[in-house]
Amino acid sequence: MKWYHLNFSNSDLVANKDEKFVNQFVKLLHTSHHPNNLALYSLKFQTDAGLVYYTSAPDDLAYKLKELLAHYNSHEVSRPNLKVLTIQLGKSGILEETKLSN
Repeated sequence: MKWYHLNFSNSDLVANKDEKFVNQFVKLLHTSHHPNNLALYSLKFQTDAGLVYYTSAPDDLAYKLKELLAHYNSHEVSRPNLKVLTIQLGKSGILEETKLSN
């Protein structure tokens, strides 16, 4: 699985770039038939740097997500701390596995 970090600045938010991304992500979810581990996460807390999202994708769909992310301020990351994330769209067994192990 691949993980990506996205950051939308305050000027990006004014230009509705975050909404555009979410709409494109929903389209990707639909066209790929809602696979496991294709998900969009938000932080459980606010930051001064704008809006932060994390996305995950199974290895076989990572290239499609990466094509979408190429238009935004994003980069690949190692698996983030799942305790600070809330799943917004998609489905992931990762959060459920984390809950079971705690």
